[in-house]
Amino acid sequence: MSYHAGGEQAVTSRTAATMAVLLVAGQLLLPHDARPAPPCKPDLSSLVAPQPSPAVSLNDVYRHLAERREQQIERLRCYASRGRFPRNTDFPDRARPYFVDSAGTHCAVAHLMREDGHNDAVLAIAAADNHVLVDEVCGGPLRRWILTSGLTQAECARIQPTYGYGSVMGTNEPSTEALERDRLRIHFTKVEAELVRNSDASLETALREWIDDEMAREEPRSRKQRQARRQREPVKQRSKALDVEQLLAALGSDEAGVRLGAIHALRRSRLTTARRVEITPHLDRALRDPDPRVRFWAAIALHEGAPRGVTSYPHRLTRTAGALLAGLDSPDATLRRIAVIQLGLVAPECLADPRFPRAAGEKIVAAIERAIEDTDPVVAEEARQITATERWQSWAELAMRGPKVERRTPAPPPPSLPWPDASDPTVSTPAGSP
Repeated sequence: MSYHAGGEQAVTSRTAATMAVLLVAGQLLLPHDARPAPPCKPDLSSLVAPQPSPAVSLNDVYRHLAERREQQIERLRCYASRGRFPRNTDFPDRARPYFVDSAGTHCAVAHLMREDGHNDAVLAIAAADNHVLVDEVCGGPLRRWILTSGLTQAECARIQPTYGYGSVMGTNEPSTEALERDRLRIHFTKVEAELVRNSDASLETALREWIDDEMAREEPRSRKQRQARRQREPVKQRSKALDVEQLLAALGSDEAGVRLGAIHALRRSRLTTARRVEITPHLDRALRDPDPRVRFWAAIALHEGAPRGVTSYPHRLTRTAGALLAGLDSPDATLRRIAVIQLGLVAPECLADPRFPRAAGEKIVAAIERAIEDTDPVVAEEARQITATERWQSWAELAMRGPKVERRTPAPPPPSLPWPDASDPTVSTPAGSP
């Protein structure tokens, strides 16, 4: 059978038009959240996870996390303004989180993952545990996404809300659905403001979490542990950003968060004694950093990681003790706990060194005794245990009688006695006197 050319062209055009109509109808029949949502701004989802090149640095990782964080905040704002949230259809007696509900609507965390191109991981998480709590996740694709999202795990848990049964009052009335929608919008607005306000501190935490995950990829030392690990999971190469040379270069970064991350990575690195001696001058320079937190953690890294005798220079001990003393004045109770513990370890070395300044020793003794009255019970108990040891009194005495340069003052002249009056008849004049 033969077809006319014009008829064949007409059939082709009619077929194309029919296919287009069917495609549009199929899109309209899909649940709204199952349709691909247009991005709120140019999509940067190619940066799903930092896969560092051999020349990458800790500065690059920090900047990458900062860019990703801004992207997630913008996406969360668009998600909240759109106003389509999951509904609880299974638990009438309590509110529960939903990763993806029965209508295919994604929660905020799942939406952010999907926007990054991890839709398969989202569906796998929903199939495995659709009511997963983000703050309890310790592995898997959700944890890996958090590490590269620019957000901390605590912030992702804060983003994840719970949903009441059906709607706010357990009914399906439009008014209560509007109340639920407004409640969730208010929640996301508050979370967005927190994310913006806490960006600097959260980026430092996100960088530390990324470093910890990368450090966990380091090969175990024993052969049995290496074989067992390779059987459990494929071996992944650790980022070149955590090489010692890169970390030492990061100590000179303009960002305090990068310098803190470098010190954190150096503390976690398995270094030989010779290598620790080499990095000691770099940590010594970090004791003069303009940021007090960098000085604090550099003092801890210097004291806990340096070989015996390396920290026993008077100026280095003085700076180490000074940075730890500043930590005792921090508003963060965790830093005060670490500071009082480290001061308990540093105090014997400082106070027993005859070259250590007496004024600095008195400050250490006074600070630890003052920490007994700290508002945090853990800090107070640690200080109490330090001062209760038998050697504490000897340390305190050493601090009080240590070398001290005092200014010499001339001795006052003896009091002058009045010369006896010769006209006084009661005074006898010695023989031979004028």
